[in-house]
This record gives sequence, C-alpha cells and structure tokens, in this order.
Amino acid sequence: LGYIGYFCLAAGASLGTGLTIDGFGTWLQVLVWDPMLWAKLSLSIAFALFLFYVAYNIEHVAALPSVLVVTPILFFVVMWVSGMSLDEARDQGWVPRPDENPAAGWNCFKLYNNFEGIAWWTLPAQTPKLIGLFCVVCFGSVLDIAAIQTEQPAPLDFDGELKMIGFSNIASGATGGFTGSYIFSQTIFTQRQRVTSAANGWVVAIGEFILFLMPLDVLQFFPGFYIGGVMAFFGIDIMLDWLVHSRSKVSLPEYGLLLLTFFFVMFLGVIEGCAAGVAASALVFIIVYSSTPAVDVRTGLASTAMRSFDERTALVELRRQIVVLELKGYLFFGAALQVSDKLLREIGSLGARWVVLDFTQVAGVDSTSARALAKFVVALRSQDICLAFSALEPHTQTFRLLNENGAMPQESDLASGVMAVADHLDGALAWCERGAIRFAGVQPVVASLQLAMTTPGGTEVKFEHDDMLTLLLREYTHPVDSFSSPHALKTADRSTSRQLEDRLRLLARAMEQRKFAASELLFEAGARCDGFMLVVEGVALSEGPTDASEITATGRFTFEAGSLLGDVDFHLGAPHSYTARAGPQGCVAAVLSREALERLEETDPRTAVLAQRVALRSVCLLTQATVGIFVKTGSGSVV
Repeated sequence: LGYIGYFCLAAGASLGTGLTIDGFGTWLQVLVWDPMLWAKLSLSIAFALFLFYVAYNIEHVAALPSVLVVTPILFFVVMWVSGMSLDEARDQGWVPRPDENPAAGWNCFKLYNNFEGIAWWTLPAQTPKLIGLFCVVCFGSVLDIAAIQTEQPAPLDFDGELKMIGFSNIASGATGGFTGSYIFSQTIFTQRQRVTSAANGWVVAIGEFILFLMPLDVLQFFPGFYIGGVMAFFGIDIMLDWLVHSRSKVSLPEYGLLLLTFFFVMFLGVIEGCAAGVAASALVFIIVYSSTPAVDVRTGLASTAMRSFDERTALVELRRQIVVLELKGYLFFGAALQVSDKLLREIGSLGARWVVLDFTQVAGVDSTSARALAKFVVALRSQDICLAFSALEPHTQTFRLLNENGAMPQESDLASGVMAVADHLDGALAWCERGAIRFAGVQPVVASLQLAMTTPGGTEVKFEHDDMLTLLLREYTHPVDSFSSPHALKTADRSTSRQLEDRLRLLARAMEQRKFAASELLFEAGARCDGFMLVVEGVALSEGPTDASEITATGRFTFEAGSLLGDVDFHLGAPHSYTARAGPQGCVAAVLSREALERLEETDPRTAVLAQRVALRSVCLLTQATVGIFVKTGSGSVV
C-alpha cells in the first residue's frame, strides 16, 4: 500500500512536469536549472498540499469538490487575462496535447478481430500466468479491503467484498477489460469526506461509462499541475497512512519490516519485492518467536487436594520445592534454546525436588524441541529430581515425538515413583505433594494409628473409628513447632495433656459418623448448612459451579482423610456453596451439627471452643497456602 501511494505520487509528478518518473533514481531529472520545470513541479506540489489542507481542516462536505471544480476554471481565467493562448499553453507543457487519433473506448472490441486468426493452441501455455495473475489480484484485493477496513468503523464482510471483486473481474474480462480490484484511494477519499450515499457510486459509474463511449480524452481540458496535484494528493495521503502514521499501530520490528518491504518493492519490483518481504517476515518471525518466553517458572502452586492438618503443615514449606515449568505455544527449534543450562541452574537455585512439565498451553513440538526436552529430563533426573508430565494426550503428535526422543518416562520410572504422567496440572501437583508428604515423614492417619496402638511386643490393638477421629482432631490442636524445617513432627511421637485428650474424645463422640457409598451425596449446593464434616476414611469430591473449570484444572476439589468440608459456610451461616459427593470407593465422614455444637456450648464450653479452633486452624492454614499469609506459631498446647 505504501508502494501504491508512491506510485500515485510519482504519477502526479510525471503528469505535472511532463517527465517520466517512476523509481527513486528518476527523480534526479528535476535537479537541473529549468525555471519552467521547477514552476510546474512547485505548482503541482502546492496544489497537492492545498488539497491536503482543505480535506483535513475544512469539514464542510462541499469544500473539496468546490476546490476541484474552481481550480481549472481559475487557471483558464488567469491564462486568458495574461494573454496566453491554448496552443501556447500546450507548447509550454501547461496543458496536455489532445490525441491526434482519438478513439472511443468501445473501439477496443476491434482487437478481437471477429474471433478470427486467434492462436487457440497457445491458450494452455497461459495457465501458469493465469494462476499467477489470480494470486496477484487476490493478494491486492485483500490489501485493498484491509486498507478500507481501517477507515470503516463497522466490520466489512471480507468474503462478500471478495465475491464482488471476483464478479467484477469476470464482467471486465468478458468485455475486454483489465483485471483489477478496489479503487481504494477513491473509496477512502469519499469516506473521509463523509459521503455515504450510494448515489456517489452511481454517479461515478455512469460518468465513467459515458467517458468510455466518448471519442476524446478528457485530460486535455485540465492543466497538468491540476491532474498531477490530485494524483500527488492521493499518493501523499496513502504514504502518510501506511509509512508514517502506521508506526503508532505496530511494534518497532514490524515497522522496520514494513519499511524494508517497501524498499524491496521499490528496488526489486513488485513480485520480487513481495517475495523478499515474505522471506524477511519469516526471518523476523523466527527471531521474535524464538525470543518470546516459551517457559514460565512457577513456584508455590498447590493442587485442589484438601488433606489432613499434619500433611498440609508439611506442605507449607515443602511446596516451595515443587516447581512448575509452564510450557507455552508451539515449541520449535527456536524455543529449544530456552530449555538450556540456564533453566537448569534456575531450577537448582530454587532448591527443587519435584518438577512438573506442564503442556496445557502447548500447541505442538518439533523434533528439535523434543530432543532438547529429553536432554533436559535426563539432566533433572541426574540431580535426583522427580518429574511429572501434565496435559499430554497419549495419541497426539506431541506425545509421540516426546516418547520417540526419550523424554517420556519408562515403565521402570513410573513403577519406582520417580516420574509420573497426569491428565492435567492439578493431578501432577497432587502427585508431587504426595511425594513431599512422604519425604517429610508424615504417615497416613491409619498407619499412624496402627503405630500408636501397637504394644511393645509388636501386637496390634484393634482400633475403632472414634480412635481415628480423635487422632485426626488432635492434628488440629497440637502446636506447629517449626514451619522452617522440612520435616513435620510425627503424630505418634507427640504427647498431649490428659485434659486435652479427654476433650478430643468428647468432641469425637459429639460428632455423628456417617458412611457414604460411592458417589453418594454428602450435601448439595444451596441447601441449608447445619454442620460441617471431617473426612475420616476415603475421599470426598466437590462439584462446583458450571464455571469451576476456570478455577481448577478438574473443576472440583478433592477432600482426603483429615480434611474439613462445609466449615466456612457453617460459620458464615450461609447455604452450602458447592455440592459434595463420596469418591469412587465411598467414604466415612464425621459430622458436627449445629445442634450438637450448641449443646456443647451449654454443657462443656471448653470443648465447644476446641471445635471452633479446629475449624479456625483449618481455614487459617488454607488461607496461608492460597494467599501467602503466614504466621509462625509458638510452642504450647491448645486447650
């Protein structure tokens, strides 16, 4: 489009001066001492600038048309007053000479020669040229529509506009005309003058058809500077739009590419220049895309699994050692450079023990990136870092390339627990958290209870659900000695006061234990919240609102043994904000109803306060994990 603007400017200069100006070098013709030449050029430029001023500073719709009508009249008035004849004006180049053999436009049909003597056998050889012409016209038409769209507030129907151009070219070709596209300069010109009536198009079409029938050239009636100034006005306007004003609409690399393509077209020609511009665009794309961060290093992320207090306490510190590498876009050979030693050093500086390679936002990979990721995985495993892959579909091209290049875990890696593959990021984070909990030495509740109830001789004492519930509640009451240590205190080794132990058992007895079958409803969103639950065995799953998938990878939370459900809604006095069901294997949950809590407040206030503190510590720990608020607790028992 910038080249079209320059073409209009050069044509205007040629018509105004009588010289042949096209490329940059041809402008050297004006660098001669010729007062008449400089007068013509100056008048053409002055008239173009005057048109530019009127078009952009005088808002009346008749301003520019009036200038275009009055200017040639004034020229001939001045010529008559000065005593210059029309022949003298033509001899000096102020007015074009008429064609010696004028012909009407319809005379072009004589070229068909009544369809006699046509070498039809050459027609197949024109097929490549026809295809090339088709591509050039389509490309130019798309550019014209894009140029008009920039001036059009309402969106254009690109398909409809292209169809209109196609039918117009069929009609033009069938009647001996040339191929073409929009006269987008005229379209933009009328838009900027706020001419929106269809009558404008009819006037132009009918007027041009009349000129087609007339056996004369209307340009002979207009002075050269007038025709040249109008063309130069269009050229200057288009060049300013696409070579100057466009700078604020694009980035610096894009603007440099725009200017480079313009000069390619100017010096190499339209086809060759466009080809060189496309090649330069590809090169710039590779450079820019390869420098765009393809990996985001994220720490402190948590899964949606809600766990027991001891497990969550252990994860407060160890979660920092879980690093998520969020891969983005299409990982081609340029992005492979980012998976380098620098990234390894960054992971090492973070003290990572578990790394998640998240492919959620990956559109695809090439073989170079697959090999780079394979080397990266080997380097991480050599540092005893556990790896999890997330959001990799087994039958995709990405999975196949990673697997073939040795990046995916083998059966032995999966069996040993040092690598894992998850359907989504939440599952990968949950796998890393389970590894962190094992590393911290925090045993599952059942294992802790078995250890606690084993006699010195090694005989295991049978335990009831009340014992497990008491142990789970105890986790919410003991002091957290140190969040700075990666190893949490083992529940079996803690001693609590007899008084606290008695209250824990009283609280456990006040809670009603319920057993739920697989997928059985625990409570429903919107229902009255008359109590809160503590999962004793198994797993419970939440079903959030319809847009929950925007919050979590799975659209739901997982509540494991030792986690609380409904405690926030219970203390707010609000209905249940989500639906909860038992997991695939069912679950056992202990419910503290509002009635039971009120009864405790009357009969045993200290036990009721203990129940409130259990819920409070659960919410505080969740807040610390999700928001980052952290308070280091001191030693001492909670009573």
